[in-house]
Amino acid sequence: MNTRKRDFVPSDVARLEDRVVLSHGPQFTSFGAAILTVKAYDKAAANIQHAFQRFATDGLNYGRLVGDLGSAVSVIPYNFRDGLVAEMNNEVRTMAVQINFQIPGSVVACLGRAEADLNNFVRSEIAIGKVVIR
Repeated sequence: MNTRKRDFVPSDVARLEDRVVLSHGPQFTSFGAAILTVKAYDKAAANIQHAFQRFATDGLNYGRLVGDLGSAVSVIPYNFRDGLVAEMNNEVRTMAVQINFQIPGSVVACLGRAEADLNNFVRSEIAIGKVVIR
């Protein structure tokens, strides 16, 4: 007796392909602007806070913080190309110098700057028409 399950083969492959293509990656409007959802923005902001919390409580690992911040803003369209990731990396370098000079509140100040960088980046992308929020 054959107990192997039969593979599902859709009747309209072209229609299924359209649905699969649209379900992954960034979405765009009809005029070419990338769509950023409020949920994705909130997730990025929360992940930035989580990255700094992890940095402060799990051993001050700068490399991991840079990686966590890059992952946190990965949901933001054009994050690498337009410089958001570079801004985050610059904030971490500045914080490292401040920590070396024993400036109090360096981590908290860097967290505030990183959150402001995210906010300013998204606002500037919206202002020039590259991104819309939905």
